[in-house]
Amino acid sequence: DRQATIMLDLRAIQEGTQPDVFLKPDDHVNIGTNFWALPLAVMRNGFRASYGFGFLLDRNFGNDVFGAPPSNVGGR
Repeated sequence: DRQATIMLDLRAIQEGTQPDVFLKPDDHVNIGTNFWALPLAVMRNGFRASYGFGFLLDRNFGNDVFGAPPSNVGGR
């Protein structure tokens, strides 16, 4: 039971210049844009802070910005 993170050149695999990757039963495949996408997203979200004086524009409080809430939500 090992975990491995590898980068693949799908175009090269399709052209036959790199070998195919064989998966075993119960293998998991995560597909992303590039290796740094997840660490950058975690770091970017880590800097969110309002320090007690932030303002959150929410659908519940922003009728003048978003307009009136829809009246047909949930088939009503």
